[in-house]
Amino acid sequence: MCSVVMRCKPRSLMCVPVQKRARLVGVLYLEHGRVAGAFTADRIRILQALSTQAAISLENAQLFARQRQEIVEREQAQSKLAAALADVKRLSVQLEAENSFLRRDLIANVSHDLRTPLVSIRGYLEVLAAKGDDLEAAKRRSYLDTAVRQTEHLGTLIDELFELAKLDFKGMTLQRETFQLAELASDVLQKFQLMADGKRVRLHLDAPSRVPPVHADLSLIERVLDNLVSNALKHTSSGGCVSLTIGADERAAKVCVVDDGAGIPLADLPYIFDRFYRASRGSDSSASGTGLGLAIAKRILELHGGSIVAYSAGEGAAFRFELPLRPDIRLDENVEVPESPLLR
Repeated sequence: MCSVVMRCKPRSLMCVPVQKRARLVGVLYLEHGRVAGAFTADRIRILQALSTQAAISLENAQLFARQRQEIVEREQAQSKLAAALADVKRLSVQLEAENSFLRRDLIANVSHDLRTPLVSIRGYLEVLAAKGDDLEAAKRRSYLDTAVRQTEHLGTLIDELFELAKLDFKGMTLQRETFQLAELASDVLQKFQLMADGKRVRLHLDAPSRVPPVHADLSLIERVLDNLVSNALKHTSSGGCVSLTIGADERAAKVCVVDDGAGIPLADLPYIFDRFYRASRGSDSSASGTGLGLAIAKRILELHGGSIVAYSAGEGAAFRFELPLRPDIRLDENVEVPESPLLR
């Protein structure tokens, strides 16, 4: 302001403070370039009254601006609330439709796939009830053992049906945590060691000492490994080997489970992850399952944004799956990655 006064050199000059509640909010500046003493006492009183009105007007303008902003924010909040309520309603409709589908699908599966073991159990029990005293002890024992096996199969089938229904539910949430796949794989192989020893099958783990950790639902990934190792053991003959290889690249952790059993026919490979599909891998009837294990594994990996594929070339089979790494987890020079072709 001083530079302006020095440049213009007015003959009369007046500055009146504009105050609101004793707080300076502005200055009313007037000048006259030709008349000295232009601002008389009466004019000064008028200008002081105008400055008071100016302060009131500024306060009203600021109040109006705040109210307008509050109205805009309230309208935005109401719009967001309406959109959220619409999303909730849409999700509710989707979940209800999903629940209806899951109920129909579960009922259809139960009516179709539970009937076979139930019919078998009932048949053997009816024979035992009607002719048990006339049957040889070995025959009675055989019938009872078969009924027990079918009962176990039935229980497993029911558990897996409900597990798959839970995984299909759109409201399913993953309990993610950070862990090392190699440690989990070692625990899983230890769990199956007794079964492997009974079949005289060797279990082998190929995992580097340092690989990136994964951020996933540990119990569900353990379920995937359980299913794959159990499946490999079922189809591996005495003296064979089941190997589990772990590695990673810049975007995903990789796991491959390989057996040297009878292999999977090429005609079956496109369908082995379908529900209730049972590929024919040799003639060992004890290796039959519910047809849900691989479907469960695939669904779990899909929930994690991962994938699984199967390979077979005459003898043996390999199942490889990938789990995406978190963006903040990157490979560095201290990470070892095995050069196994199974992981490529």
